[in-house]
Amino acid sequence: MLVPMSGERLIHLVRHGEVDNPRHLSYGRLPGFQLSELGINQAETTGEYLRQTGGNILGLWCSPLDRTRQTAAIIADRLEVPVEVDARLIEVGSWRDGLPRRLSPVTYARQYFDKDSRALSERPIDLVARLRAVVQAALARCENPGDAFALITHQSPVWHTRVSFERPDFLTGAVSNIAAWLFARAPCDVGSVTTLRFDAKGHFVGVQYFAP
Repeated sequence: MLVPMSGERLIHLVRHGEVDNPRHLSYGRLPGFQLSELGINQAETTGEYLRQTGGNILGLWCSPLDRTRQTAAIIADRLEVPVEVDARLIEVGSWRDGLPRRLSPVTYARQYFDKDSRALSERPIDLVARLRAVVQAALARCENPGDAFALITHQSPVWHTRVSFERPDFLTGAVSNIAAWLFARAPCDVGSVTTLRFDAKGHFVGVQYFAP
């Protein structure tokens, strides 16, 4: 259970619930992917967790994709806070969108070497920059002890943002363009909450994790 320390401000990074994906595709930024029944239940559980232990949640921002909007609406209903869409919370850009999750060498190679597909890929350092900007904007709204904000996003954004706060070296040098999970693993299950904790001066002090 989350137990905020005196004076802390909290930024909750929430991964959307499980997605209905019968074709087992890498859906990335593709439209039209909705939550499964399990995903809806996960969002309800996460919303209740945030309502009970998430601090004084002032607002909720979400990625523009269908699955995050749906997750945000469920959570916002329990928190009784407004939802705003922030494009900076969108999933990482990738050439793999639309491909089967199970490796298909010919299909993967064709898309990987396609110039237009490759142009969709986003560097980790750029992903981190846009997510940290959202975190700082939300943190600026948290003026009082116990204030909090919830950001509904995706696995890669959550992972990279967490690592960038826990490993400052990720922001500079060679590692800044290496996918975070290649050198620093952290749990990020569907429907989970990764809470970044900041002191009264806005300094990062740690992480709390919850999975439904």
